[in-house]
Amino acid sequence: MPAENLAEILKEAQRHHDAGRLTEAAGACRRALALAPPPGVLQVIGQVGARAGDWDLAAGGFGGLLAFRPDDPDTLLDYAIALRHLGKFDAAADACQRARDLDPAMIEARFTLGHILLDQGDATGAARVFTAAADLVPDEPLAHANLGMAALAAGDFGGAETAFRRSMALDPAGSAALAGLGAALLRQGRPSQAAEVQRHAVALDPSSAAAWHDLALTSVGLGTMERAADSARRAMLCDLADPLAPVTLGNALLALGRIEEAADAYRRATALHPTGAEAWNNLGFCLNRLNLPSEARAALALAVTLDPGFAPAWCNLGAALAGQGHHGEADTAWRRALTLQPDHPDALLSVANAFLRDNRFGLAAATLSYALSATPDFPRAQTLLGNILLDRGEVARATTAFRQAHRLSGDAGLEVKMALALPI
Repeated sequence: MPAENLAEILKEAQRHHDAGRLTEAAGACRRALALAPPPGVLQVIGQVGARAGDWDLAAGGFGGLLAFRPDDPDTLLDYAIALRHLGKFDAAADACQRARDLDPAMIEARFTLGHILLDQGDATGAARVFTAAADLVPDEPLAHANLGMAALAAGDFGGAETAFRRSMALDPAGSAALAGLGAALLRQGRPSQAAEVQRHAVALDPSSAAAWHDLALTSVGLGTMERAADSARRAMLCDLADPLAPVTLGNALLALGRIEEAADAYRRATALHPTGAEAWNNLGFCLNRLNLPSEARAALALAVTLDPGFAPAWCNLGAALAGQGHHGEADTAWRRALTLQPDHPDALLSVANAFLRDNRFGLAAATLSYALSATPDFPRAQTLLGNILLDRGEVARATTAFRQAHRLSGDAGLEVKMALALPI
């Protein structure tokens, strides 16, 4: 192709770029890349690819430029970033290491290398890289924040807290350090302190969906469900396309007993992320609670199709099938749940109820005893076992079961059962 055609293609790319049409600009640059352009054009192609998120194009541009500038650390770093986005972590790490060796003061190369190691699951290696970076630039808050992320991934929660606090001392408004500190405190079993940090984060940046969602999750853990629901709604307003916040909102509403509202939240999550098994499972659970077994069955069948190893979804599917009178299929679903998770409490309770339906009282009692050995604080199982024992005349054991269930649930009806069980 004549050389002047390359110039025309570049003009076309420039027009698209100036108009904000980055996809079209990248398309023109891809045509230019096929013409073996000179180094200056290769650099532009790489930059356009990076801005457009076309990392294959970026790697082609920067990789081609390295043929002319093999020892240019900036080009090596740009190439490494493109390769990382393409998932070519080994080649990306090699390019970063070459850039670092050529320019030991290039802190960006160290940061990128550390993140590549985190992508590969090498948290310990990443921590070593970020430690060296923090030693090189001790007044750079991002260096300490990155070290905190690596420590968090490595399970060194105390070290992560220290690193994040150092980052915040240098930049009190640093969102990455705030989020990381909250996570580190949670992992150390300090949820109240984590919530305080997260409230500070949303006060600093009320538009941060991630900060609001972190606060919502922590509030769920603390049992402050109204606050959790409010925070999840704020997260949803900040990012209308995020499917995670509606799931958290649904979980909070479900804990508050607001089943229909929870179902609406899960429906939104499934609309935003149709392949999310958790949202379909939670929706199915709500529909079971709302006595809509047919709709629940459809949602739960999709959940187990999306994630065949999801034991709670199989258990809930069994409940939906039982609600439609398909007891054999329900039993199969519950047994599938127990194959995946042998101590799943609700599946065990459901199997025990199935045994009772078939008048197999001994098997029902044995199943409930096993369930309680795995999950002692399970009032529904204690109550059902108490009923079986009372029918069998085992008054003392029945009374013990009812007392335990009453202690856990506070159900006043259990006081009547205890009174009936006690001899006159």
